[in-house]
Amino acid sequence: YSTAMAALVPKASWRFFDHGMAGDTVAIDRTLDNEIDPIVGVRSFAGSIKVALEVLGRAGGPMRPPSVQGKPEDRPNIVEILRAHPETCDQVC
Repeated sequence: YSTAMAALVPKASWRFFDHGMAGDTVAIDRTLDNEIDPIVGVRSFAGSIKVALEVLGRAGGPMRPPSVQGKPEDRPNIVEILRAHPETCDQVC
């Protein structure tokens, strides 16, 4: 789990947190497997979180050095990951 995921799937992140606070390990695993892990694929691209935020119509902004900006050719892959997730599919711009 990465805290950047909370920017992309805040509802799933809250559920993950709530289940953790309740000590419900079955629900933690289910939320991680079904709602958070599918979106983690976004992180496999450089500058991906910021690109994903922009795709969702949110402010991503420029990367800070030494990180690099996302590549334009990675954007379609990021869009497909976001379209496949129930929390972000209707927000893809």
